[in-house]
Amino acid sequence: MFLDATGEQCTCTIVRDITARAAADRALRDRTTELAHALDRIIEQTEATRRAAIEINDDIVQGLVAAETALDLDRNDEARQFVGRTSRAARDWISHQLRVGGPPTPGSLKRQHPDTSPGSAADQ
Repeated sequence: MFLDATGEQCTCTIVRDITARAAADRALRDRTTELAHALDRIIEQTEATRRAAIEINDDIVQGLVAAETALDLDRNDEARQFVGRTSRAARDWISHQLRVGGPPTPGSLKRQHPDTSPGSAADQ
């Protein structure tokens, strides 16, 4: 309260329209929720892909170890079968991934770590 020029007590009320700000706050909360859900889906997909990659790598390693064991026992035909099954399984898995995920984009198949196995380009 304050006094006007004549000495009478007056009340001053200030009103501010916050409709636009409230709408913007709601929109921001909604968008934040949408993005959090999208991130959760991406994380789930990444984990599923990681699990699938571990599984295929494990299958390949097991097939190669079986082939190596067969070679050590001079079972060449058996080793050849293990290598054939393992390479077919790997090709099938890669074909499936390409069907599900679409064709690779330029640079998307770049190795994370260079091949340092004997005889590789990095080994030269």
